[in-house]
Amino acid sequence: MSYIAVFHPELKEFVDVPAVDQEYAAGVNRYIHRLVTAETRRRYTDSWTREQRLSVKSEIQGIVDEAIKAKKTGTRKKSAVLNLSDS
Repeated sequence: MSYIAVFHPELKEFVDVPAVDQEYAAGVNRYIHRLVTAETRRRYTDSWTREQRLSVKSEIQGIVDEAIKAKKTGTRKKSAVLNLSDS
């Protein structure tokens, strides 16, 4: 999620627009971004801060990292989906 592709009507092509918050965007795929956004809104409604969002991202990334280390195959497979990798 370090950039999004936006269609430019005059050029008639897609242009990559970089994310405003590169620290947050580093290592975040679309699925994780949706999880972080949903959890941030659940906790802080629509008045959240950048630090709160980074905190939620860190918590979710910690859960994913622990799941990757888990011994159960099902847990590893679920974490691989979150990480967009193969188990």
